[in-house]
Amino acid sequence: MSRRGGTIAISLTLLALVGCQGQGSRGSSGYQLGDNRDLRLDLTQKLDAAEQKWRQTRSQLDQALADASNMQKQLSGQQDIQSLLQQRVDNLLRENQQLHQELTSLVMNSAGDSETFAASAIENIPSSSPTSSRPDLRVPAALERSLSALEDQHAGVQYDARERAIRIVSAELFTSGDEIRPAGRRTLTDVASILNSPDARAFNFLVVAHAPPGATVPKDLVNYHPTVWHLTAHQAIAVEQLLEEAGVAATRVGIISYAGQQPLLGGRDDASQRANARVEIYLTPPDPSDRP
Repeated sequence: MSRRGGTIAISLTLLALVGCQGQGSRGSSGYQLGDNRDLRLDLTQKLDAAEQKWRQTRSQLDQALADASNMQKQLSGQQDIQSLLQQRVDNLLRENQQLHQELTSLVMNSAGDSETFAASAIENIPSSSPTSSRPDLRVPAALERSLSALEDQHAGVQYDARERAIRIVSAELFTSGDEIRPAGRRTLTDVASILNSPDARAFNFLVVAHAPPGATVPKDLVNYHPTVWHLTAHQAIAVEQLLEEAGVAATRVGIISYAGQQPLLGGRDDASQRANARVEIYLTPPDPSDRP
């Protein structure tokens, strides 16, 4: 029997009992019929109110159960969405690593072995300095002042007027591998601002990354940078990309990876190792095709 049916049966039973009590009262106690009717009416109203309250409670319970079911479905849906998003992130990370490796292969193989690649990056360069064979390359005084001012504004930065190069210690640029630290981003952003100035518009730029002689790639980075050549190539690429993000046209920037083949200092002490791990940004003449 349903709960509603039980309630109706209880109501009828109580009404019957009240009716019986009314009949007995007339015979024995002399109660008036009107009193019995009032009693039945009062009980009926109370039973109706109780049944109505039960219906409301039942309705609220049904709604609560429905809400709980919907919340469970939503939670399950959110978990499915989170799983799909995580899969997408994992796929993008794998694609990014694959593209990074392909880009490195193009850089490393574009001109044969490393020495040929370094030498062919700029026309007629017999040494590690892209500008040493160009004594006619003159830098405006205002541009030199701006570049020299970087030394006081950022740690680990030096402007070499003779080589026409901005030299930045790698430890001040990278946290590990080719990941640029926040301070390094600020340094390169200021460099890009100068390279985009009217005083520098007659120049192109070459990013050259170096490691100390005998350097090795940390074990936790070998999967991403298999060799020191890869590491310095990735560092040069990272600097070029940040300069490009800061507004320097990609057509004005080239890169070279020297690994540990061109040390600045000959010592193996900590200070020499720190100085030899560096990135240099050279001011170079524009390509012949860029000239008016």
